[in-house]
Amino acid sequence: MKMRKIYARQRAKIFATAKELDLDNELLHAFIENLVGVTSIAQLTSLQAAMVIDELEYKKTGVRKEPQYRSNMATEDQVYKIHALERELGWDSNPKRLNAFMKKYCRVENEKWLTFDKASNLIEALKKVAERDR
Repeated sequence: MKMRKIYARQRAKIFATAKELDLDNELLHAFIENLVGVTSIAQLTSLQAAMVIDELEYKKTGVRKEPQYRSNMATEDQVYKIHALERELGWDSNPKRLNAFMKKYCRVENEKWLTFDKASNLIEALKKVAERDR
């Protein structure tokens, strides 16, 4: 799988934020090497660049941004619906039951690792189980 290289806007954001923090070129490169292990800004992937930008913003503002790197993962609404169906089925007293169901049908042991499609399929499967129980 080929990783995307850093975007021009990301490069500009890194340099602009470093300037606001009064980081010279040498300090900026040392910061990036310590953070992601890359010595050159041109070698950064877009994901690594996003991590660098987030850390620079944290150094500037003191507020840590929640990572948004879950592009194909289950949404919060899907996870909420899964747990709502778990409660409806009465499985909430034994969390291993949902985990075993996920492992059997989605090949995933925890909802944190569900993709969007697998979460949708899991929701539909749980709805069918709830329908049969009624």
